[in-house]
Amino acid sequence: MTNRTVVVLGGGTGGLVAARRLRRSLDATDRVVLVDRSATYRFAPSLLWVLTGARRPEQISTDRRRLRRSGIEVLEAEVLEIDPAHRKVKTSEAELLYDSLVIALGAELAPDALPGFADAAHNIYTLEGAGAAGAALNRFEGGRLAVVASRLPYKCPARPLRGSVPRRSASATPRRPRPHHHRHLHTRALPDADRRSGAGRCPRRHARRAGHHAAP
Repeated sequence: MTNRTVVVLGGGTGGLVAARRLRRSLDATDRVVLVDRSATYRFAPSLLWVLTGARRPEQISTDRRRLRRSGIEVLEAEVLEIDPAHRKVKTSEAELLYDSLVIALGAELAPDALPGFADAAHNIYTLEGAGAAGAALNRFEGGRLAVVASRLPYKCPARPLRGSVPRRSASATPRRPRPHHHRHLHTRALPDADRRSGAGRCPRRHARRAGHHAAP
């Protein structure tokens, strides 16, 4: 079967990897269409290096439309509706018919769900938040820092732990906080089955070894 159309919803890391793998494995006459609401892709794991100043925003960003050079169609649009019965996706720009569909839309951040977050906290899951957190840390002269994972599930499980152990660069050794600096890592308790397996204790154990207070 030729002239197939595969639509990939979401241009994050998962969607990009899927689109590129599909383009390499499918026939030249098949279409691979990537849909994302933004043309700009940012490598989220490197936001921590933006926080520490080890990376600039442009170093972790690229234009998704560059995929067109590889034969991948890129549509900058919002996904509005999926119609499985008719194999159709409605977007803010066009309707797409598909033979196969990959859904890689990821998780949506919801800082408004936590009262007071916008006024008192920095969201290190966004470029703006990572930059603001880095600037705040540079002004920090001592006291207590709280790194909070408010509920499960959340994006990038290691982010709160790594965010509580700032480094100058990817190869630097984490430094223990000065005596007048206290960092607290707060995580939502995991289900009983996960606690019995030890999965819930590992991040807190590593945090304590780094000299931080860790509590569920």
